[in-house]
Amino acid sequence: MLQPRGLWQRFRSTAAMLIPALTALAMVPVIVAGAASAAAAVSQAPVFTSAPTATIQTQDGDGYQVTASCDPACTFTSAGVLPPTVQIDSGGLIEGAPPEGSEGVYHFTVIASNSAGTATQAFTLNVDQLAAIGVEGTDGQLWVQSPQLSPGWHSLGGKIAAPPAVAAPPNTCCTYPSQSPTIPVFIATGTDGHLWARTATSLWQVLSPTGTCVGAPAAVITGTPLTGPFTLTVACRGTDNALWENSVTLLGNGLPPTIMTAWRDLGGVLRAGPAVAPVNGTITFFALGTTGRIYTRTLATGYQETSWPCIGQPNAAAQTVGEAVVNGVDTQSTDFVCEGADHALWQSVFNWNGAALGTWSVFYSQGGSVVGSPAIAPAGSAIEQVVEGTDHAIWVGIPGKWVRLGGQAVGGVGAAALN
Repeated sequence: MLQPRGLWQRFRSTAAMLIPALTALAMVPVIVAGAASAAAAVSQAPVFTSAPTATIQTQDGDGYQVTASCDPACTFTSAGVLPPTVQIDSGGLIEGAPPEGSEGVYHFTVIASNSAGTATQAFTLNVDQLAAIGVEGTDGQLWVQSPQLSPGWHSLGGKIAAPPAVAAPPNTCCTYPSQSPTIPVFIATGTDGHLWARTATSLWQVLSPTGTCVGAPAAVITGTPLTGPFTLTVACRGTDNALWENSVTLLGNGLPPTIMTAWRDLGGVLRAGPAVAPVNGTITFFALGTTGRIYTRTLATGYQETSWPCIGQPNAAAQTVGEAVVNGVDTQSTDFVCEGADHALWQSVFNWNGAALGTWSVFYSQGGSVVGSPAIAPAGSAIEQVVEGTDHAIWVGIPGKWVRLGGQAVGGVGAAALN
């Protein structure tokens, strides 16, 4: 027979085992019928979250992403007229490479749909030109096409003596439209022999009150994309037929200040105006010599004869950012063009990555029929070849064909890529 003390000890032992079990049971949730359906996600009809306007460039494959808040995910379509080759995919990406000649403003509707509903957005798509182009018109004035202006040709006035040079600060690759096109500078020889400059929206100002140029000048702006500092280098054929050069620091993305320093005589005997562009990071000048071939030189080295036979003033331009990967290295290029002896457009290319990857490519024909000085405008995703045709209109070379931009030019064309 157990004593009272033993009974008490057994009771305490049994309680110690039961209390944790009872506590665990108390923590088990009570499920009420129908509560699970109350916690289910609620569908959301589409609501647009992206801007109803965008800008793309001709020949540029960069697109614009339309976005909307919706659950389940939206499917996007469009209604109305989009630019040629441009479309919107089911994920909302507006993409395509509109051809030259398709510049303008396009209005259409973007439609976002899911199982919860449909939303529409009136959309405006601006198609800008890839490059800024300038010519001397038959009236002796500067005529241009530029994204800062409405589509088509615009007279910027003045009295110029030859086709202009067009230069623009380097932009970053493939960020358009998140990065606006840089502001081009049009530089021309006035009837007084001095260089004059203006942008698409500013007035003319004298760029160089000293030095006298004969024919069309050459110009290039170099520096760190977007932030600078930038340097404008100009060159021209002097009254002594030698190559003359000068430079000035740009204060911003706009009109350069007047050049007050003395011009530098680089010698030689030129038959036409020069070209200037970076080659492997070094400012390089291209001049048509008395032999009918192109000579190159830098500020530090003398003239080197090439095998390129040309007629009239050449042109050259460098891709400002990497355009291709060669053996794992991001490369850049400099493109040289001129009117060949057969009056077609001829070209050579130099690839570089801070150290020369080789020599200039073979000199090859791009076809067409060129009058006067051609231009080359290599941008982030395309290279525009711009020439004056035998009808004196401006033509742009794109893969597989030439597109007529119209206008009436005298003696050639100047152009510069804007990103």
